[in-house]
Amino acid sequence: VPAIADAWQGVAMSCDAGTTWTSRIAPGHAIHPEPIGTEFAADPRMIAIPGMTIFNFIGGNRDLDSGVLAIQHWLEVNKEDADFYEPGLNTYIADQGTSGRFIDKPDAFFLPELANKQDTITLSTVMENPELGTIVRDFPTGKLFVAFAVFQGNQGENQSVKVLVKDSDDLGKTWQNQVTKLSEDQNFVSGISLTGFGDTLLAVWRRKGDTNDFDSIMYAYTTNRGKKWTKGKVLADICSFDQLSQTTASFVTFRTNDFPWATTDGKNFYVFYSDRNFDGLGDCTGGRPRIVMKYESNLANLGATLATAIDDSDDGDPSTTDDAGGSFQFMPAATGANGKVQIAWYDTRREGLPGGPAFVADYFDPGSGAQINRRVDVFTARVISDSNGNNVQISTPVRVSQF
Repeated sequence: VPAIADAWQGVAMSCDAGTTWTSRIAPGHAIHPEPIGTEFAADPRMIAIPGMTIFNFIGGNRDLDSGVLAIQHWLEVNKEDADFYEPGLNTYIADQGTSGRFIDKPDAFFLPELANKQDTITLSTVMENPELGTIVRDFPTGKLFVAFAVFQGNQGENQSVKVLVKDSDDLGKTWQNQVTKLSEDQNFVSGISLTGFGDTLLAVWRRKGDTNDFDSIMYAYTTNRGKKWTKGKVLADICSFDQLSQTTASFVTFRTNDFPWATTDGKNFYVFYSDRNFDGLGDCTGGRPRIVMKYESNLANLGATLATAIDDSDDGDPSTTDDAGGSFQFMPAATGANGKVQIAWYDTRREGLPGGPAFVADYFDPGSGAQINRRVDVFTARVISDSNGNNVQISTPVRVSQF
């Protein structure tokens, strides 16, 4: 953002089912009336509840570990000539970094009270738009959870990486003093994802491997609304698909990391991630990554379930583009409700390339003397189950991107 000379969160909204969009910068930046005191913002998440959207992100400074875990309330404002949601003036701080304590990769989830315990909480919000003044509104009761990674100490062998969870009873305005630690080790941790229903909340994240540990998808859960959590344990050891942003004389790549995504359809919990060798038949270094899932209604059994590929179709002809074949599949995102889950991911199947490097890059092909510009699309599929959460079926993937 030129006005603040750094990156900040942008928010886009559509009032006509995605046909047209408006966008703006989120509050809290350096020249905002109520700045949060950081140079940049990153890693956004949004949660929609009746009457409000909760916006969660990190703010930080380029040369310092100190940063914040921020929460904003964007209230639903039914004005015919304006956006449906407008932000409050102030940003709430869920946690704060210090020198040698860096906060990264958060996620947030709202777990409403059960129907027989549901009540309302009244919140007063000073709006950023002075024409709206202060809005007093009732919202459903429940717990707002945030999970995040904390990097403690100097980078290297002595650095400790923790996965922490906090909760709030007033939608993020104030936070409980108690912080729950789900894991702690020296491996790099990132990509935390939360989901839940009823009294149960599931957290999943990626633990990067080293000489002592595999690359792994980790998980922990609570069945009593955060009063007690299981300790983090391995959901699956994976052959990850990671690549850096690089430019060389022969190829150009973009940065991506193998992060998991968790969701629920109200019956089962689902975890999606990318794996080069999910069935043990592939190549852990050069294998084509597939989006796979694990699902279970009883989280105690989640780690024991077998991974299922969303689409591993292959007609044996590397030039065809209507099957997964030699494509790369990565960066899943999913949402679910009422026995249905919609999963989306990036996919290169439309290229029909018979060879090429074991990563997604624009590259020079010496054999043909041509510059190969890679093509990446967004694909989606639906996962459905019966009324008991059984007989899980995966639909045929559909390309949704238009480029």
